[in-house]
Amino acid sequence: MLIVVLIGAVLPLIIPIFTVNGQGGYVYDSNIAIGILFTVSAVMALYAIFSYKARPRQVLLNNLNTIVNFILLGLLIRMLSSSGEGVPSVKGVGIALPVLSIVFLFLANQAIKRDERLVKSADRLR
Repeated sequence: MLIVVLIGAVLPLIIPIFTVNGQGGYVYDSNIAIGILFTVSAVMALYAIFSYKARPRQVLLNNLNTIVNFILLGLLIRMLSSSGEGVPSVKGVGIALPVLSIVFLFLANQAIKRDERLVKSADRLR
């Protein structure tokens, strides 16, 4: 989940989402809604990290964060597929950031569920 925080908070500032005439289009310059969704994703992942004692809450937060990242991916694809002002844009690597977040959230959910099963099996032995 820490990787998701880095993907949502740091990488959108560094990696351009699209390139127009050799200049990169960054998240917060191009669309404020996309920037807000990246920030919401990072904050939700950070909150899920610190709620480690409530594993069902972590799974719920990760599922909501996955939905936010799917919405973000849809907005990015919609923004890049529509040619604004007739300027052709070249898609950058930044479009893959929500996909990476979704993959890491899925892996985190698998690990959380495995931990929950381990705790339940240890409770049965007592």
